[in-house]
Amino acid sequence: MRGSARALLVALGIVAFIGCMAGPAATRPDQSDADGARIALIAQTTWVPAHGDFLMAARISGGSRRGSVRVSVHRRIANRAALEDAVDSNKAGRELFNLDLMPVEDQPSGPDGTREVTIPIHTDQSRTTAQTEPPGVYPVQVRLLESDGTIMARLTTFLIRTPEESLPVNRLRAALVLKLHEPLTVHDGAATLNRRGLQSVRTVVDALATHPTVPATLVPTPQSLEALRDSKDGRDAALLDEIITSSGAGRQVLASPYVRLDASAWLSADLGQELTHQQLVGTAVLSSMLPAADHRTWTADADLTSATLGRLRDAGVQQLLVPEESLAPLDRAKFPDSPLEPFKVDTDTGIPIPSVQIDGRLRSAFERGSDPVLGANQVLAELAIASFELNRTPGGVVLAPPDDWRPSATFLKVLLDGLASANPLIEPTTVDHLFAQVPPAGANGSASVRGGGDRGFDLVRGLAPQPSPSLGGFAGRMKSTRRRLASYASMVGPTSPRLGPFERRLLLAGSADLSARRQDGLITLADRELDRQFRGVVAPQTEKVTLTARNADFPLTLQSKLGYPINVVIDLQASNRLAFPGGTRIQKKLEGQRTRVKLRVRAPVSGDTPVQVTVHSPDGNIVLATSRYTVRVTAVSGVGVVLTIGAALFLVIWWVRHWRTSARTQRNGSTGP
Repeated sequence: MRGSARALLVALGIVAFIGCMAGPAATRPDQSDADGARIALIAQTTWVPAHGDFLMAARISGGSRRGSVRVSVHRRIANRAALEDAVDSNKAGRELFNLDLMPVEDQPSGPDGTREVTIPIHTDQSRTTAQTEPPGVYPVQVRLLESDGTIMARLTTFLIRTPEESLPVNRLRAALVLKLHEPLTVHDGAATLNRRGLQSVRTVVDALATHPTVPATLVPTPQSLEALRDSKDGRDAALLDEIITSSGAGRQVLASPYVRLDASAWLSADLGQELTHQQLVGTAVLSSMLPAADHRTWTADADLTSATLGRLRDAGVQQLLVPEESLAPLDRAKFPDSPLEPFKVDTDTGIPIPSVQIDGRLRSAFERGSDPVLGANQVLAELAIASFELNRTPGGVVLAPPDDWRPSATFLKVLLDGLASANPLIEPTTVDHLFAQVPPAGANGSASVRGGGDRGFDLVRGLAPQPSPSLGGFAGRMKSTRRRLASYASMVGPTSPRLGPFERRLLLAGSADLSARRQDGLITLADRELDRQFRGVVAPQTEKVTLTARNADFPLTLQSKLGYPINVVIDLQASNRLAFPGGTRIQKKLEGQRTRVKLRVRAPVSGDTPVQVTVHSPDGNIVLATSRYTVRVTAVSGVGVVLTIGAALFLVIWWVRHWRTSARTQRNGSTGP
């Protein structure tokens, strides 16, 4: 059987399958007129070999039954910019040939009164179709015409004619990066599973499961995977198992912070330590489920700064995925189009970091209209053009959807089918393999411009100026609550499970999925609960103690309402009329409801002396309770005793001497004349 016949049979099978699977698909707004006429692509041949046939199928809805379908094939697209013009404006360039008009009423009826039209373009060496034999990307435009020739709707797809020779070594490496992220929702201060968000995750995982041999790079959010792991719903456990399976052989998994966040904004707000904490927790969560997660490669946000790069490099990041819009423009004389090789990006430390850009055109292609079959085929056409531009030199691109992209099962199926099929243009790969297999770009321009000349040193690119990111009041509140949590940790111990709920709320509060009000609410809940713990320690406000000895103990009674042991520090302050042989700082563990602390004092003099008692956390930052004691000393001091005895002896001596003198005087008087 001829190759073209086999291709035609395969294409017909694709039409039947996708037509049943996709149902009626909407098209781009500019593919319909005011009367609601629409054309949607159902299926098409992805890669057309030399002398092979091209087949496409479309669904027509609305418009007049007396209308007709006109198909035109246009000359090859020269570059990616021309393809973008053809997609966005339907200006497909000069026509090569038209097919015969196909009356709408002659086409088979589809669901909901639509019509389905099958459009073959055969290879027969005729004067017209032979013009599509050279390898390249040819726009194919389908127009729905009214009986008077008025265009009611149209779409533009592409015929990709592959080279006749065997597969070249240097095909374009295409690294597909897909995020597994469930948008965070919270209820009563705890994370809850978002069923709509989980559907997006499931769509991606199902597509990967049906294409197990297609390499891909996955970026799971640790919090999302943790929520699946901790769920009591069997469906969630099954989904987690599928994620683990999909991230196996041939796939790469990139580590990320615990929740989705803007690293540049955090560093600008002096939350570097908090960001590091998010990374460490995220790494621990992922490692418990996906031990092979790559912690060396980072997916950057659009507002990337050189300071952020320096911090990431210090944290162990060795490779970077950078959005194209984050990079400073290149010299168009040297680089007419986006480089198809890795390069380096300068940091604030002066040590550049190896990087590859997330292709901006391909990223926007994920959101071209609402026709998923057409959108996916347009992405494959753009990859084909990039491959033709390589001119047999190694090259690669990273294609990743925007963060807010809603995954389409049909889009992913068509895209992965196109990447999975053996073709001489595209080689699907992972980000890590792209770095390893494609040499870095040279500073002296792209290979096509140099024409084999000196490539120079490695290309080092700068970042485009970005508006200063701001987190508002979030940063101050987060740092304040984090300090208070550290004080609580000093009371219960750094490994206490009682820290878990507080840690979780502060981690969740950093999520970019939450509004500022939701973020503030989580921090407020953590603060209130910390206040309740701190208020659990009670000391008597005032107390009087009488000491009858120079060295004595007096009791300090502390009450704990917490129901679990805590560590505290007691500080004593008094004048020099009292001394504390055991020191003025006493560490104590409070156990049970009441704890009696014996305070040893030395009183050199008698009288009343105030003592200020302060109970605080071991780190000294939180005052838990205060009390004011009045210590009355009634014992006589050693000096007083000596003086008293001395006075008594003096009186005794004086009395004895006085008695003797008086007695002598009386005797002398009785013996006188």
